[in-house]
Amino acid sequence: DATGHTIRNSSVWQSANRCIVIHATNGVDVKNNVCHDISGHAYFLEDGVERRNVFEGNLALMVRSPAQGKALKAHEMPVFQAGASGFWLTNPDNTVRGNLSGDAQGNGFWLSFAQRPFGLSAAVAMQPNRLPLGMFEDNIAHSNGQPGINIDWIVQDESGKVVPGRYVPTADGSANDNNRIRISLSRNTVYKNGMHGLWNRVEWPDYAEWVSADNAGVHFAGAGDDGRIVRGLVVGKSLNHTSYPASSAAPSAFATYHSTFSMRDNTAVSFAFVENK
Repeated sequence: DATGHTIRNSSVWQSANRCIVIHATNGVDVKNNVCHDISGHAYFLEDGVERRNVFEGNLALMVRSPAQGKALKAHEMPVFQAGASGFWLTNPDNTVRGNLSGDAQGNGFWLSFAQRPFGLSAAVAMQPNRLPLGMFEDNIAHSNGQPGINIDWIVQDESGKVVPGRYVPTADGSANDNNRIRISLSRNTVYKNGMHGLWNRVEWPDYAEWVSADNAGVHFAGAGDDGRIVRGLVVGKSLNHTSYPASSAAPSAFATYHSTFSMRDNTAVSFAFVENK
């Protein structure tokens, strides 16, 4: 526990590997920092046991994969829906509020809630992907190569291999499905990302008052279960739109599979008509 410790109002640029790392530590405030031109993930939770930390008002810009052979984890290299990301978060029990991630080669915010801890914390009895969500709201992800916000693809081993993984939060952090709880991720903004605005694989998520614009692919995509999308604004092509990646399909607002969502009071505008779709 390091409650009361803080890193704030600091700038890190041209880092050869990552920017700010919290390793097996709880209760740290990370506020109003700038990470620019970073190799590997910029803001990073190391082992999956890090809890009660606060990321607020931080900026991550120009995040790139390390040079070949220099990556500390395999998922920091260019991989489908992976790559060096602005924020790599392996435990949900943290506050992530009012941050911005732009121009990351991978995801803007990668919520990769692991099934078990890794590294020096491997013996800790904890299932991060079963813990309640602390807070994730008022964040902005734009101009990233992969999804703006990705809640999927969890790490499997020390090398950094990732596989699809569902986040199933429970009240007590146990594997008892009878203790499942709803979680809310509110007022986040995703725009001009290279592959989806949001990609999620979550049970009982509530996405309220999001703004999504100019994303390639699907603005809300993935395999949520009994989710809710309410009071959102989804813009297929804004007045500030330039172009989509050459390989991307025509964008769509909502798409999901093997899953269920209820949607209410959302506005979707400026999506091109596609014949027979």
